Amino acid sequence: MYRLPLALITLLALSGPVMATPSGTVTNTNSAQADPRLQRISALLARAPTLAAELQQLHTDGLLKTLNILPPEQPLQIAGRDRSAALVEGYILLTPGLLDSLEENARRRHHANADFALLYVIAHQAGHAQAAQQAHLQALSDRLTAQVHERGGDAVRADAGLLEAFATGMMEIEARATLVGWNHTLDAWLHHKGIACGPQENPDVSVQQVMAQTELLQQVPHARPLELAIGLDNGKALQMEAHGIALSEHNIAAVVTALRRMPQALD
Repeated sequence: MYRLPLALITLLALSGPVMATPSGTVTNTNSAQADPRLQRISALLARAPTLAAELQQLHTDGLLKTLNILPPEQPLQIAGRDRSAALVEGYILLTPGLLDSLEENARRRHHANADFALLYVIAHQAGHAQAAQQAHLQALSDRLTAQVHERGGDAVRADAGLLEAFATGMMEIEARATLVGWNHTLDAWLHHKGIACGPQENPDVSVQQVMAQTELLQQVPHARPLELAIGLDNGKALQMEAHGIALSEHNIAAVVTALRRMPQALD
């Protein structure tokens, strides 16, 4: 596992976290059979074949231990801020407040589906667990740590170029997880709608994919960076294909630009 960069992440000690996964994915526990929230997540992952396969591979590779729901009284803090979901040392952590907020958002928007909003959050955190993401974070951490040891903390804080590079690197990590999360959720959504997944030569299927993707944007409140990235001008707009979004340098840069306009979206 990577070392966390200069106490960017502070996690209070867990008091008996519970775990949930579908059969054959990551870990099966008795807790998942008793807790309806965990049963729900297990059922959702069973309907998301590419995400379930990704979670299983991450677990096999030793990059993901379990998916956890924290107890109601257990806060999740990262960089001094409360969070509703995070990847911390191999655990995908969710809070009960996140589940409640997604349900409330679905009720408020009437036609929204909280299931797929929750799938996106899980898929986004799975994106952070990928080896390339962790290697990128480790490299950023090592670079900043080396500068601290070489120059001292005050010198590093005064180095605007170094801090800007670090911030951009962190946003690129977030942008990749945003795209990975979206593609996994879209795959599950297309399965749910009975629409073929992946590139299609049939124009009718491609149109169905585009319409489904547009509909899914309205289902996922955490997809706001994608909406902003789609609206960029001067050739910088996110390039969405009918069946998903490519992890290209152009698209990552588009999402980074969107994140800079809404830094509160970073998690």
